[in-house]
Amino acid sequence: MDKLDGHFRKLFDSADDFTLIVADRFPFRYFAEEYGVDYFAAFSGCSSETEPTLSTYNELIKTVENSNVKTVFYVEMSDQKTADVVCGETGCDKRLLHSCHNLSKDEFQSGYTYLKLMNRNADTIEEVLNK
Repeated sequence: MDKLDGHFRKLFDSADDFTLIVADRFPFRYFAEEYGVDYFAAFSGCSSETEPTLSTYNELIKTVENSNVKTVFYVEMSDQKTADVVCGETGCDKRLLHSCHNLSKDEFQSGYTYLKLMNRNADTIEEVLNK
């Protein structure tokens, strides 16, 4: 855990103007606060809402266009529709940011753990930051 924490701290300490945009539910509030990451999401927390409003789409698109963001994130088991709309309107990429709340059957059978999933998240964020 200490190694993972150090990896995230190093990533965010060296990042210039990083904003985490999640075109989905947002189960990362404590994560973002711990690492001092600015964020914007379609829904607060693990909202049960399934469709964003037109205003939410507009805010997500405007946030991407007015920042250096080249990637928006979605969470596991998402239909990814919101991310698809934002990416279609802005030309940015989309990537999975795993909340570690749910495992697919394949992930479970492959023995994924919290640490393995969070290390995968760290690798994804590192790739995004190095674009």
